[in-house]
Amino acid sequence: MHFSQIALGGWSAGCGAIRQILLDPASYERVNRVLCIDGVHTGYTHDTPGPLESDIDASNLQMWLRFGRDAQAGKKRLIITHSEIFPGTFASTTETADWLLGEWQLAPHPVARFGPMGTQMLSRVSAGGLTVIGFAGNSAPDHVDQLHSLPEYLHWLQQNK
Repeated sequence: MHFSQIALGGWSAGCGAIRQILLDPASYERVNRVLCIDGVHTGYTHDTPGPLESDIDASNLQMWLRFGRDAQAGKKRLIITHSEIFPGTFASTTETADWLLGEWQLAPHPVARFGPMGTQMLSRVSAGGLTVIGFAGNSAPDHVDQLHSLPEYLHWLQQNK
């Protein structure tokens, strides 16, 4: 059986599984679309929660950095969403998104509109096949609303930009 396109999607800690799949060079080459729903996390280098006083451990973000660069170049498609939830013991999805955007030299644009499931979009940036969207919300229901937004996110993933 031959698959012409492979898309992977993950929510919360499931994004870590996607990262592990992409670490395999053969898998990386075969996967062309990735959706990370409020789940790109990493630890802190000094075990000190932030956001102001912490340094995030960038080692777990290198795969996302690479995939995002390929997405910007039009070779892949990557959508990352993040919320305002601050876990405390590991870096938040906002902290990781901010780090990645800095490395990609992109700045999010403020947005004030409703997203899927009545979520509140706060920011958005797109470059080539890369899109990063920030949402309001710092509670478990806000996190789950992003999962329930999957049908809309899949539609976005199918679009070219």
